[in-house]
Amino acid sequence: MEAPVSFTADAIRNTKARVLKQIAPIRPENIIVGQYVRGKIDRNTVAGYQEEPGIPSNSQTETFAALKIEIPNKRWKGIPFYLKTGKRMSKKLTEIRINYHSASESIFQSYEPACQVVPNVLTITLQPDEGFDLQFQVKTIGQPMTLSSQRLRFCYSDVFGPLPDAYEILLIDVILGDQTLFVRFDEVENAWRIYDSLLKTTLPVYPYRAGEWGPVEAERIKLSSHRS
Repeated sequence: MEAPVSFTADAIRNTKARVLKQIAPIRPENIIVGQYVRGKIDRNTVAGYQEEPGIPSNSQTETFAALKIEIPNKRWKGIPFYLKTGKRMSKKLTEIRINYHSASESIFQSYEPACQVVPNVLTITLQPDEGFDLQFQVKTIGQPMTLSSQRLRFCYSDVFGPLPDAYEILLIDVILGDQTLFVRFDEVENAWRIYDSLLKTTLPVYPYRAGEWGPVEAERIKLSSHRS
């Protein structure tokens, strides 16, 4: 029998440090970096990175990164994790998206393509509107046999009103001595272990327009994973 899960602050930090330590070294082919060029955000034209004041016209500084990481332990082996972050994207958003596998067998297979089964997707939004969104399929009423994609959504601000600013929460935690949301030294060390070698590797910097979701080359990471 497995030991009960503890959700104390120390237990959470220990778990985060342990997971970071188990992440396999990231191969150069599993990371794409980019730099934004002139584009549009909210219908307004914005300058490219090299057009910003004080930035050299030949700068190769990255403003975007997408990578795939793997945790080769018993629980997560074979499950890819995709991370993406960047500046001047379509909008400011922090979320975790979990794509579930479809069942290998389905009672709707004989009704395809009208009943094409797609995986369920759980989206956990951290900023700006905390909450979650579950996308799933249900059978429509009546005939012919078809499936309909529906959503189950919860948003904290809809129920509890505007949430405190993130820094406001951290300042209160400092006053109360609550370190749950703070990073411990071994978390920092293990995170640097993962990324330090990448910072020393020369990678091509792909352009992407401001207001988009990064360079198209970033999709190559997912495609290569699906083929393997």
